Amino acid sequence: MRILSPAFLLFGLIAIAAWRLHGHKHYRVAVLTALNAYFLWSYAPNPLALVPLALFVVQGYLLVRLMQTWPRRWLLLVSVTAYVLLFAHLRRYALVSGLMPLPGPYVTVGLSYILFRALHVMIDAQSGLPVERLGLVRWFNYTCGFLSFVSGPIQRYEDFVAQEEHAGRTPLDVPELHEGLSRISHGLVKLTLVEFFVRDAHRRSVVLIEKMLSGKTTSSQLPLWVIVAAACFAFTVYLYVNFSGYMDVVIGLGRLMGFDLPENFDKPFLATSFLELWSRWHITLSEWFKTYTFNPIVTSLARKYPKPTLMPYFGVLGFLVAFFVMGVWHGTSKLFLFYGLFLGLGVSGNKLYEVLLRKKLGKKRHRALMKHKLYCAVTNGMTIAYFAAALVCFWRPWKELVAMVVGLGALGTALVMVVLLVSSIAIMSLLRLGSLVATKLPLERIAANLFAQRTYMGLKVFWLLLYFALSASDAPPFVYEEF
Repeated sequence: MRILSPAFLLFGLIAIAAWRLHGHKHYRVAVLTALNAYFLWSYAPNPLALVPLALFVVQGYLLVRLMQTWPRRWLLLVSVTAYVLLFAHLRRYALVSGLMPLPGPYVTVGLSYILFRALHVMIDAQSGLPVERLGLVRWFNYTCGFLSFVSGPIQRYEDFVAQEEHAGRTPLDVPELHEGLSRISHGLVKLTLVEFFVRDAHRRSVVLIEKMLSGKTTSSQLPLWVIVAAACFAFTVYLYVNFSGYMDVVIGLGRLMGFDLPENFDKPFLATSFLELWSRWHITLSEWFKTYTFNPIVTSLARKYPKPTLMPYFGVLGFLVAFFVMGVWHGTSKLFLFYGLFLGLGVSGNKLYEVLLRKKLGKKRHRALMKHKLYCAVTNGMTIAYFAAALVCFWRPWKELVAMVVGLGALGTALVMVVLLVSSIAIMSLLRLGSLVATKLPLERIAANLFAQRTYMGLKVFWLLLYFALSASDAPPFVYEEF
């Protein structure tokens, strides 16, 4: 069942109705389990294709129970290592893919997010944090919940348990219905109207890049560095629209069921630093790496070298390692090793710059600079430009990436970054101006009007029906599904 397809949305509507039909505990557990099992089944070409994923889920459960029974630090290290190696093996990472290869195709969708959830509970259990009411059925529903199975958001176990027991027990009221439909319709607008244009712009740019690198050029064509910059910018917008649109849909479905899934995006293109970007983009993944990678590194270094003056520099190293690991999580090929290093250098370099700038200017002047509009506009553009350059790894294989950089040369590569910077500053300035104009409009008075509310709701329902009709045979692909 392809995510974002009409079949998935129809499945979601059936899930809402079944979940809210009865409030009995055992009924609700049975319904949620059946829904999640059917969703997994839709990905499997045959029953055996689900066996590796099932073993991965069960091993995670057994390791968590082991941590509850015998919370030893060395045992946690062994358990985490074994679980990560099994994940790498199932995902066919180059490092371990040659060891006992599994025959035939099997389901790998969702493995990454099972890993994150399992490690979170495993580490918390070893630390002595309570993992309440942990049974195998509840563990399955937590790790394989259809709303966030494919690509998050990564919900904490304690939040899931609280919501599983209380979500949807009361009848669906008008505000909940309005909120859920709003999120779904907003997501579908992104995934159809907006995505169509940016995806087409990116595709056309890539075709031009291929022609220019192969020598099939004409005198009327733009320089290669302009086309590459356009492709970078178009893909960055496309990835955001695709990923955040998916999140809107599943969060909206969750609202209609009574689940409150965590937000994964918070206006990331408004970030004025690469550090801030990761508090706005794929938030639950960033928080996971901060909690379970960055914080332990910094804490360990602080204990070994307890000097307050060194603490900011521990953060620089912690960010480098954490974001390198985050990049490598996408794959262990040269491409993603480079992507991880590029991310790590960006965040750690940003942190080091802030440390040195604060040291030079002092807290008061530094705080004033951070609020200066021109400074914020430039740093915002630099953030988007750097991020767009990093995302080349998602649409350009390693050999083709190297060929493109060689074709650009040092000057062309620098010009690409300049174009991205200037374009980002210009576009974000226009968006801010539009937002400022919107604040002058009587939007609150219009929104409070009963006729306007009903018309708006009717348009959302109409858009949902139109989406079903137009996308019946060609649902928009979800970029992050392969990870």
